[in-house]
Amino acid sequence: MALGASTRGTIFDSPYKLTSLACGVSPSTVTTVGRANIADLRSRLTYRRRTHMSRKAMRTAVFQRHEATWGEKVRQEIHRKFKEESDVTVAELQEALKSKYADFSMSITTLYRFLKAIGFSYRMNRGQRTIYEKEDIVSKREVYLRKIAEARNRGDCLIFIDETWVFDKMVKKRGWNDNNIPRFAPASMLEKYSCGRTAGKNKGRRAIVIAALGEDGVVPNCTKIIVSKNRSMDDDSDGDMDHLLFEAWLRDSIPHMVSWANGRQVTVVMDNAAYHSRQLEKVPSRSSTKAQITEFLRSKGIEVAEESPKADLIAELDHYVESRGGLARVRKYAVEEICDGLGVNLIRLPPFHPFFNPIELCWSQLKAHLTKYGKPSDKIETVKARAHHWLAEAPSSMASAWFRHIFREENDARAKQLIDAAAEDEAMETSSSLSLADVEYGSDISMESL
Repeated sequence: MALGASTRGTIFDSPYKLTSLACGVSPSTVTTVGRANIADLRSRLTYRRRTHMSRKAMRTAVFQRHEATWGEKVRQEIHRKFKEESDVTVAELQEALKSKYADFSMSITTLYRFLKAIGFSYRMNRGQRTIYEKEDIVSKREVYLRKIAEARNRGDCLIFIDETWVFDKMVKKRGWNDNNIPRFAPASMLEKYSCGRTAGKNKGRRAIVIAALGEDGVVPNCTKIIVSKNRSMDDDSDGDMDHLLFEAWLRDSIPHMVSWANGRQVTVVMDNAAYHSRQLEKVPSRSSTKAQITEFLRSKGIEVAEESPKADLIAELDHYVESRGGLARVRKYAVEEICDGLGVNLIRLPPFHPFFNPIELCWSQLKAHLTKYGKPSDKIETVKARAHHWLAEAPSSMASAWFRHIFREENDARAKQLIDAAAEDEAMETSSSLSLADVEYGSDISMESL
């Protein structure tokens, strides 16, 4: 079919010739295809099916495309903002990278996926890494890792203890919902279907659970669940537990731990909660009164004059503490005395390191079980019985998995120690080499001047 009289004498006068030139095929091919049945023509065509990529697949694709070029640069830019205590948003990060690198061309969506792919996540910032790097925390972590390794090498029976809470009406917060049911659904629809599950209150009466966990499972006869008489979930979580309850539980439970260990030395591991740390005798501090310091020194057989200045009393106190191996050795705790008296060892977890305690994983599994089978009508007594049953029946394979997990956490911490120590040694060697070079250079100058 011609395009019109105005096209005569041009390439547009023949659609077949025009198609042949445009497609790069011979005119006969165009003629053959043009005369073919449309159904036959469609059967010859191949269609590329569009595939849907999951979020994980998209992140993987973005990672493979950009990580080698931009991974370290993006990470360095984000940590530069962290060091400045600046807020980080994807849009602002994109602008900063564009201004810094002329060839940076990621869109905001691609950059977001790339951040997820290289290990960043957007969540509540608790500043925990800063805490873990504090000098006193690092020192206590090193002491713990050494002591726990020694206990394992001796073949001790390690038993971890801790507390958690449960409460009545304990149900899952999330679940499937039917979005086809309108807000003001007719009664007939609600009768045919339902209103959905009743939301849990996550409030009400609560109970404190205390238990002991070994590598083979929860230690029998050591689980105690204390139901609160008047407290609710809005109150302080430690309010139902005090040193009197805990110390009584420890005295009653250690014989069961020893029996369960079957001849092995028991080593109890616990955190530093206030009710785990009652001092039998408080050591005065610099803020203590003169009378308190004087009374303490005299109780240790050290005579001091009534008119002694406070500075002299503090100096005498410091000398006494240092002569006894430091403050940690002078302080005496009730739980240490209980453990010593019953023939078991005690190791303290470093502060802010709950992930070294396998019983935390036990609590997580316990609460998952309670919320799965809980109902909004459950009383605290029902929840208590359900918790008792689950802890008593928890399989040893599960406990072994929890112990393997915390062992990996410990090894990660040990690896960090080795890396930091190696870096420190390297820095010291570099510093020494530079100092030696300066000395030699100075000596050469001195010799030349002579």
